[in-house]
Amino acid sequence: MAIHNTIGRAIQHRHILHKRLKRRLILFPLIAFIMFIVIIVDAILNNVQPLWIIAGGLLGLGVGYLVGLIYKIYWHEDKQKVVSGIDRLSVLLIIVYVAFRIGSEHLIGEFVHGHELTIVTYSILGGILFGRMLGVLHKVDRVLASKSVLDYIKTATPKKRRRRA
Repeated sequence: MAIHNTIGRAIQHRHILHKRLKRRLILFPLIAFIMFIVIIVDAILNNVQPLWIIAGGLLGLGVGYLVGLIYKIYWHEDKQKVVSGIDRLSVLLIIVYVAFRIGSEHLIGEFVHGHELTIVTYSILGGILFGRMLGVLHKVDRVLASKSVLDYIKTATPKKRRRRA
């Protein structure tokens, strides 16, 4: 999956994305970006190794991507929109995920202390948010590439006319 193609396709066809799904695709990376700026500033002020930020961010990115894949994203025929929902297995996985988040400081605290613990924890959280966005985007891309959605796009989207200079 080429990420720029996936993002481009989601932006190009944003009119057929449900508003809750669009909001999720905007807020997750925005919050993650703000978190990483705060983390970097905190690391600089407290002289913390950048390796902690990178390790936490990559770990969170992997976990977030997997969490993003559990969302059920599909084409809703009646609404003519790409919508998202959560199936029963996803609810169970999210409960396990929340339990891990609550206990993560105790797990990580065994290996990391002080400012590093705070930075690693927030890096993991920022990575999870960004990874969730990537996982959701991946599933949106698969839905947009499906035949029924492509047929709808072809029939519902007027062709753009070229402007003459």
